[in-house]
Amino acid sequence: MSGHGRMMRERTPPRLCLVTAIADDEPIKWGLDLGRVAVPLVVLCGDEIAPRLRAEPRSASVLLHPAALPAEWTPAYRLEALRGIAAARLHAADVYYWVDARLLYQHLSFEFVYSNLLAGAVAHHGTAPGFFAMPGYEPASFFGGGAPDLLAVPLPAAAEDVRHLFEDAGSVASPPAAIRAVFGLEGRHDLNLNLADRIEQGVLHVIGDSHVYNCFTPNASIGCRPNVLLRSADVNPVPIPYAYQFTHHLGGRTLHHAGQPGALTAIAAEARVKDGDAVVWVFGEIDARCHIIKREREAGEPVDAVIETLVRNFVRGMLEVRHHYPRLRQVAFAPIPPLDNPDYESATLPVVGSIAERVAATRLLRAVLAERCARHAIDVLDASAPFETERGDLRWDMSDHFCHIGSAYQGLVLDRLYALLADAGAVSRPPAG
Repeated sequence: MSGHGRMMRERTPPRLCLVTAIADDEPIKWGLDLGRVAVPLVVLCGDEIAPRLRAEPRSASVLLHPAALPAEWTPAYRLEALRGIAAARLHAADVYYWVDARLLYQHLSFEFVYSNLLAGAVAHHGTAPGFFAMPGYEPASFFGGGAPDLLAVPLPAAAEDVRHLFEDAGSVASPPAAIRAVFGLEGRHDLNLNLADRIEQGVLHVIGDSHVYNCFTPNASIGCRPNVLLRSADVNPVPIPYAYQFTHHLGGRTLHHAGQPGALTAIAAEARVKDGDAVVWVFGEIDARCHIIKREREAGEPVDAVIETLVRNFVRGMLEVRHHYPRLRQVAFAPIPPLDNPDYESATLPVVGSIAERVAATRLLRAVLAERCARHAIDVLDASAPFETERGDLRWDMSDHFCHIGSAYQGLVLDRLYALLADAGAVSRPPAG
């Protein structure tokens, strides 16, 4: 073979095949679309679920493989099953990885198996045996390697000792691991973040409190994921200069916390924001619902002063982010109208103030946010109008009957966001001079 031929062969990435086992129809109920799976996938399935899976549309990448499924998914069973598939060279792959079904359909963003992103991450790792760490899962939940490498892994004499084949940093008595952590992060970070870290195209990040879900993220894609990666074309038909939308739910994070020195910059780094990406910051509704009126009542601080401080610090944080990411497009999402919900209960975030007080605080918060962001050429997305009643609270019929916009109506928000991002003339930029 010529030197050129060898180089071409070496540059060809290894072909990945995933192996999983499905015992019931839960993956389908959680939204996994076998018809969109692009990564070669072997599904071990028992007799009971096989007819249901055969009835589902599935791509040519999905191979259903009848198997007797165990009552307990031990590391030994997973390794044995994976080695069997690798020995048979199903899908004619070079690299085989076992992934637990629950991890696949509840915690790993579907986009990683609907596209070549996962295959690219595995190719970067190579063919040596390794596992992907995910909080809440043991190493044997997502592991694999090249077919010859997997078959060469020395098996312990006792099946229960198979777990010692995996990296065990907490036990000095463990023998050297044959299957090492791919990212070396020992499960401290969300796998979705680690895999998305390799995306080279532009990404639209939606970061903040629970409204990142109800206002911006298709419900069928959320699962148990605090970080949800989607192709932007699957979210909204308007073309934008960002190939992916990456939703990051931070929990009950407030505008107050977002405005602390360094907070937004640290959040951007954790979310794997790149210069040239876009970010929608989603904070403030919790402040208007629970804290602004409370500050007035308990500390005697006027509402307008509380809001001025919140917004000033938040904008200062966005300017700090701009310093670190000069080409980053930033959008501040104006808080949605407050919901007049007499059945609302929360031990940690109780409602403070009448609906009239909260409407007034929310409207003032939006106005101050718009004015201060305009000073620094930061876009504000205010999508509240379609959701407001005449008195300014959230329409009950368009809510989730708690405190959010009903996810069925999020298209009204997404249409405005994607139109804004598609408008090249509206790109945020520092003011001249």
